[in-house]
Amino acid sequence: MLNFSYTISPTLKHEIGNIESTRNSSLSILLSPREELLLQWEAAVERVFSIQDSKGHRLKHTEITDLFLPQIKKTKVKNEMLMLDYKRLHDKLFYTFSLNSAPLTGNIVKTILADLGLSIRNLDIEELKRILSFIQVRPEHPVVQAGLAYVLFSIAIPQIYPYTLLPLLIAEILLYKYGFDMRRMLVLESYFIAENHNFPSFIESAKETKNLSKVLEYFTAVIAIEAIKTLKTIQKKEFKTNKGYDQFFKLKERQKEIMSYVSRPGVRITNKEVQK
Repeated sequence: MLNFSYTISPTLKHEIGNIESTRNSSLSILLSPREELLLQWEAAVERVFSIQDSKGHRLKHTEITDLFLPQIKKTKVKNEMLMLDYKRLHDKLFYTFSLNSAPLTGNIVKTILADLGLSIRNLDIEELKRILSFIQVRPEHPVVQAGLAYVLFSIAIPQIYPYTLLPLLIAEILLYKYGFDMRRMLVLESYFIAENHNFPSFIESAKETKNLSKVLEYFTAVIAIEAIKTLKTIQKKEFKTNKGYDQFFKLKERQKEIMSYVSRPGVRITNKEVQK
């Protein structure tokens, strides 16, 4: 693993304070279940929209919404399959790791790669395990942990799309674990996956100097900015609603009974049980 140093500078502490304040403000806003689900849904669409390969055919937001509707016929080309897999993976990561104190292991890397249909042959799994172990031995603030994960994974993996999604996914898991996901509405892909952001130059500088202080400050500043954007969205409660959304949030009586059934702790859901 890369030998490096970093310090928790006053600038870093200040940005962390801003993030904590913004997160607390978002949690104090009253949202109905429908409002919260709609905002989370729109964040999911934006997240998937942002990971599209710039060299391929890019879908519009409305086309991505249609992609997630079960009754719409899908072409299932490679780009669309990756977007579907990415949303399913993000959902699974949230439900698995949200406020989960269990440490991350190398198995999570294998799970992410498998769910995205990627091979582990291009990666040094042992090196990635060492990075995860280092981050969690003497854990820093969750945002700093996420920044370390993003930087060190970015250095350790080949810069080949879609492997480049891995560092951000690991960072997002750490934010989920400690409740810094802004009610599941924080979308980091729109910044970190874009080709015009400055993060690669900061990482290259960190590799040369073997000092991660500046890159961690930059990472934290980006999180602070994106968190404020999310807070403003929550405060306004403005939805880009289209016809597709209604099919998700207008449940029939039978569907409400199914939702009530699966809310019981430890219950198993099967086709037979739903029919009963």
